[in-house]
Amino acid sequence: MKATMLQRMQHMSLRKKLPLMISALVITILVGSNVFVYLMGSSMIMEESKQAMNDNADRLSEGLWTAVQMAEQAAYLTSDHSTFRDLLHLRAAGTMSDEEFLSSKNPLYTKANQTLASSFQGTRGNDSFVLMDTNGTIIASTNPNVIGQSRADRDYFAASMTGQSFISDALVAKDSKKLIFAFSHPVKDASGKILGVFATAVTSDYFTNKFKDIKVNDEGMITILSRTGVVLYTASIPTRSAL
Repeated sequence: MKATMLQRMQHMSLRKKLPLMISALVITILVGSNVFVYLMGSSMIMEESKQAMNDNADRLSEGLWTAVQMAEQAAYLTSDHSTFRDLLHLRAAGTMSDEEFLSSKNPLYTKANQTLASSFQGTRGNDSFVLMDTNGTIIASTNPNVIGQSRADRDYFAASMTGQSFISDALVAKDSKKLIFAFSHPVKDASGKILGVFATAVTSDYFTNKFKDIKVNDEGMITILSRTGVVLYTASIPTRSAL
């Protein structure tokens, strides 16, 4: 049958062939142009989407970095207080039992906690302030429930005991169960000896609340993760889980 059709085409006059050839050419051009336009359009949309993602990522990272710097500076300024050094010196002297030291019988203990409470009132986004001795025991805090507890197992304590200022990855606070970042600083005497560690717990909301109204489009979504994959924020629905 194919041979018959070919034979008919071969014997068909040019007058009959020409319209068929023109129709075939027009169809080929239309199909080709549509495919070309589709591919070009898809490529342009993809490039625009990538650029929008990069622009949003840059804006988000700049905002987050500014917030981190502000939180770090605030933590350092709070930690640099003579009352905390005096309390840590007394702790190192070992002249009082734990029961006496962590009570109203110790004027420095009372003063240190009052100082922390006063400083805490002027902040936002903080979950707590804690002051730890060289063993990691909390000897003063804005949260009375954690006083006497140990934080020796925390990375931020270990890092600051080597003299470093440290910002932890996202972690769950032992007492409040909130998702936080710990900013810690070593507390030193005039000679540079480390007396203890000051740490402030900053909630993840402090960093992500400013992005709650950001949307890519009706279907797009922005997700912010910590460096180890903990989901800090997803579009308009805050989440606290790990990938």
